[in-house]
Amino acid sequence: DEQVRAVMKDMLDACADITEALRTALVTVEGSANTFGDAQLSVDVIADNLMWEACKNSPVIREGASEEDPEVRDTDTDGEGEFTVCWDPLDGSSIVDNNWALGTMI
Repeated sequence: DEQVRAVMKDMLDACADITEALRTALVTVEGSANTFGDAQLSVDVIADNLMWEACKNSPVIREGASEEDPEVRDTDTDGEGEFTVCWDPLDGSSIVDNNWALGTMI
């Protein structure tokens, strides 16, 4: 299905943007926590913002939710999107300063 491919491409492009952003981001504690009580790092916020932007810019995504902000939110200004996307923008971010593996879960 063409629209499923579009969602996948939009999300993979966002993952590439997150990778690039992490190469230059300074890892600091934001001083806030997500709804699950996890301390938010600067890289969590950067990755989450990039995912929200990708959803807002996608013509096929209607709404999204994140581990950082789990309330489902409308991202479709034109009203033509069909898909809901949920994600953990940076799973494993608490070990990012050790240079261990982490990733985005969609």
